[in-house]
Amino acid sequence: AQCMKEQWLTKEGANLVPTVTSLDQVQDGARADLQRLTERSGALDALPSKTTANLKKRKFIKEKVIKSVQVQRGPSYAPQRVKKAADLTKEMLDSGAWKTTPFKPYNLVTLGE
Repeated sequence: AQCMKEQWLTKEGANLVPTVTSLDQVQDGARADLQRLTERSGALDALPSKTTANLKKRKFIKEKVIKSVQVQRGPSYAPQRVKKAADLTKEMLDSGAWKTTPFKPYNLVTLGE
């Protein structure tokens, strides 16, 4: 169908007759569009939307969504977890450990029971 549209072939009765004498005369737009896509690493914005719709319809390309997440160490990263203390105890006050012990934050906004 595309060969007929581009007038590379004509139909004479039941036979298809080439109108192009050599392959150098054939200007394949789909191939040029696909090469442009590969040069731009598959970015669909390299082509007009009408062209990408035509390539999808002809099943030359298939759109695939790739999602990624980047994970980094945060400011409170520690190789080993340290359990946070909930309450201040007499032993912490006596030994002075309360100065270096991390505490859980208190939520003073909640309604008590």
